Amino acid sequence: MISNKEEEELLSNAVQMHQQVEVELEQQSSAIRFAVQQGLERGKRKSKMALFTKSTFMGFAAAAVVAILLFVLPYLESEPQTARPLQRIDWTGLEDFKDLSSFDVDDETVYSALRNGYIQRINKSVSSEGFTVTLNAVTADENKLIILYTATTDNAQEIHSINSAKLEDKATNSYLKDTMRVASHFRGPGVKSYSKFIGRSTFDLDRSKPFPEQLEADFKIALVDPGMMEDPNSEIAYEDVQYSPSLKISFTLASKFKEHPTQTVYPDKTFTLEGHELTLTQVEFSPLMTRVNLAMKENERDQWQIRDKLFVAIKGTEIASETKKGVDQLLSYSGGGTDEGFSYLLSSNLLDNPRSMELLIKTGSEEEGLSEIKLKIPVVNQ
Repeated sequence: MISNKEEEELLSNAVQMHQQVEVELEQQSSAIRFAVQQGLERGKRKSKMALFTKSTFMGFAAAAVVAILLFVLPYLESEPQTARPLQRIDWTGLEDFKDLSSFDVDDETVYSALRNGYIQRINKSVSSEGFTVTLNAVTADENKLIILYTATTDNAQEIHSINSAKLEDKATNSYLKDTMRVASHFRGPGVKSYSKFIGRSTFDLDRSKPFPEQLEADFKIALVDPGMMEDPNSEIAYEDVQYSPSLKISFTLASKFKEHPTQTVYPDKTFTLEGHELTLTQVEFSPLMTRVNLAMKENERDQWQIRDKLFVAIKGTEIASETKKGVDQLLSYSGGGTDEGFSYLLSSNLLDNPRSMELLIKTGSEEEGLSEIKLKIPVVNQ
């Protein structure tokens, strides 16, 4: 049985994900900026900036919206090697996730992983009381882990959402920190409306700690009565939502994901924003993540008015990454303040051996038009 407290928690999550992917994608830039600003305020109260690492952004369909968000990167440096030929994306067994990826700010990361065989197909299912969850695949590096999963039901109720998707490291009996989720109902031949749900969840890994090996995924499905999902005027009330039992799947993470350590370059490129100097000091690279660090002048780091002004002035970051197949846009999905300045996390196509990379910092206003500050980033190849 699920306790009242747990039901309240589940319902709280469910109402935020009401009605297909549109609602999951409804956390637009203003909400995210507000959350990040809250992090700034907390930093003020602690007399120094705390890194904002929690982003519940579910993925926005348009890359232009992502450019308004503020977030973090990683980059690498090694001896240049001959670039490997780019491979076609192998969606074998994962075809249902093709459309889902188009909603995802991290889609280039997923594409790159699939293109380079940097994926572990799990295909393990567990069923209970007419509900089935399948853990389809996983990919990881020492900074980040991504899972792809499917939920189905055989009963008359409609799947409202995969209300909970947790991941436990069995070695430490602790849950990994989830940072982003993209999900949608699946509509395909032979699939009854709202009876199948697909999702992708991202979790942070701390590379200073042992790499996880034995993991257990824990899912709960939120359901509503037939017809509620089709009715645009229906509202989800507490008593309307029901939940599946906890559906758990254990798996062993492939050792190949430990073979790509994070690499770092130090561009040391200074630019002026709102009359103040910022320096691109460091970029970290791993197969699934890019982290960009911007440093303020040392004598301005404790001046919160300047911090706020610069933070708001940066309307977004992305990286133009050129590979053999063309130029990919690596979008930002999380970020905030550090002791030195600001840090942003972006997607990655490192496995595609980029030929050149350029950081684009968006400034200006929507009304008068955005402009870009462009900074070259040294390229490293695997």
